[in-house]
Amino acid sequence: MFRSIFLIVSLLFFYSNVFAQSKLMKWGVVPKEHLEMTVAPFDSAAHAVVLSEYGAYEFSRTTFPIRLYYTKRVKLMDTDGIDEFGTVKIPFYQKDGKENITKIRAHVIKNKGGVAQKIEVPKKNIVKDEGMYGWADVKIAFPQLEVGDIIEWKYTFNSARYWAIDPWKFQSDYPTIRSEVVVKSIDSSLDFKFFLNGSNSKSLYDKSKSKFLLENQPPLKDEPFVANPDDYKDIVYFQLAGYKKFGSTVSYESFLNTWDELASDYYLDTDVRTYFRDRKYEDILALIPKGESDIDYIKNIRSYAVSNFGWNDRWGISPKQTYNELLKSKSGSIPELNLHLCGLLQAAGFKVTPLLISSRSNGKLFSIAPLLTQFDYLLCYLELDDKNYVLDATHKNLPYNVLPKEAWVEKGLYLVKKEAKIIDLDVQGTKFINRNNILVEVKSDGTLEASANNIYSGYNSVNVRSGINNKGLEEYLEQRIYEEEAELDSSSVTNLADPEKPLSVFSRVIKEVGKGKVFIQPKEFFPLRENPFTQEKRFLPIEIANDRAIRSSIQFKVPEGYEITSFPEVLNITLPSKIGKFTFISKKSFDRELQMMIMFNLKKVTVNPEYYQYFREFYIQLLAKLNESIVISPVKGELNQ
Repeated sequence: MFRSIFLIVSLLFFYSNVFAQSKLMKWGVVPKEHLEMTVAPFDSAAHAVVLSEYGAYEFSRTTFPIRLYYTKRVKLMDTDGIDEFGTVKIPFYQKDGKENITKIRAHVIKNKGGVAQKIEVPKKNIVKDEGMYGWADVKIAFPQLEVGDIIEWKYTFNSARYWAIDPWKFQSDYPTIRSEVVVKSIDSSLDFKFFLNGSNSKSLYDKSKSKFLLENQPPLKDEPFVANPDDYKDIVYFQLAGYKKFGSTVSYESFLNTWDELASDYYLDTDVRTYFRDRKYEDILALIPKGESDIDYIKNIRSYAVSNFGWNDRWGISPKQTYNELLKSKSGSIPELNLHLCGLLQAAGFKVTPLLISSRSNGKLFSIAPLLTQFDYLLCYLELDDKNYVLDATHKNLPYNVLPKEAWVEKGLYLVKKEAKIIDLDVQGTKFINRNNILVEVKSDGTLEASANNIYSGYNSVNVRSGINNKGLEEYLEQRIYEEEAELDSSSVTNLADPEKPLSVFSRVIKEVGKGKVFIQPKEFFPLRENPFTQEKRFLPIEIANDRAIRSSIQFKVPEGYEITSFPEVLNITLPSKIGKFTFISKKSFDRELQMMIMFNLKKVTVNPEYYQYFREFYIQLLAKLNESIVISPVKGELNQ
């Protein structure tokens, strides 16, 4: 499996006015092999190559305690690369003068017959663009760009926000030849620590030279079946852990809290506390039926919460509304809705606590780093009869024990005072299950009629329910019909309003096929139609986030005067370690009847990119089988009798 390594090291004793200058990065001096480069390393289709990225930090006790000297050089391989880097943006937080960008320089380096020609970026091409919420960008517009050019820019970043130091990422969306960050100096009274994440963590840090360096790295960018590419990048995080206070005695002030201290601080939030006053919920709970079991009561309480309060699409871990404000607005953020659910369940007598997680798109949790800023999602954690349940109140189409996909994570912060800790999570109900029974009849009038009963359960039922609720049943089904000339004849749905039950959808589709030879492809009746693995090479692991099971039983019937003359043969293909399997079975019971069974199974797993070609070939073969034809032909002489 692809593994990340996390290290925490103190910088206090290692650095004192030490400087390690990159030998490769000299402003405006480009090696001949970079100037004449025509094919990107690692990925020949890459639009650009990061030739060099360099940063040097100074940590001090001045007006701007964080200072970064930054330089970057990029080779533009095609016109898409020009579009991407033609204007470079440097974001900073300008409110109250907390951050600024100074000493900006930039130029374009062209290859003129093997000689580097530099074109300075004029000052008028470097402007500040005002943003929102205190943010702004410095924009650098590079002039006269052509394919093969190299652009280079540098600046000094000054910040008073010591609690918000941007991490240094050694890989990007593009191949990277060299990425280096050093610590130039640290005031002796400051205690800085760094956190390393990534498979190269043990080798990229050179303690003797006070630098972190990686060379010759492939691109790591968004690919199918990966939640966050940053989970697999080599990253160094800098954090001020504390500082020495000087007076009559020298003392130490810490900035790094324990998990318990973070939990205590969280509950000091006055808005948070408004959700945990049991008397507020007495009248509401009196209206909610208890059912025949504790699970029934939990389901009913959650049903009340999701039916009466909607999600406003805002994320976070801290509420912006009090409980009373939520009651009035009937709309809330993730923390507001789930704190409300926690409060209801607690008032009903259940043992429940908020649970903080880092969502899949936010990245994996640093369990060794007690930093509240790494969390972006709050859930409700309930303990009952030696079992644990993780609940969410943001989606009404979810069964009570099924979480949104963003919350399918392995760890979370159990937020109890004096007992706060990182716990392992076993996310329930995330299986993707689809069972289909289909009757396909070719009629003597030249039409084809397909009647399908589709049963959706697990997370798949959530997707289908949402689609039907948003678009209506007919529009939803019409958009899913594979053949454009086919028409929806009739449809119905069962259990649409009850997310605790499997969703059943019936549809009948009719299309003209003519009275001659008829060709039918199984892909028309099976929900796998595209290969998600189309690129030649993959650089990131493959994350299959949940178990998937699709089973279609299809019966084909033809009228008198016709016969099934050919059909796809049996196929069984399996991925290594049996993490995936595709089975295609076809059997002709009579001349005019064909039975077909198609089964697809994929297990929840994360595998190294070395397995990519197996996945790619797996999909190529199964899609090829689904694209084969069932041939239905008139029996010679019978149609003319």
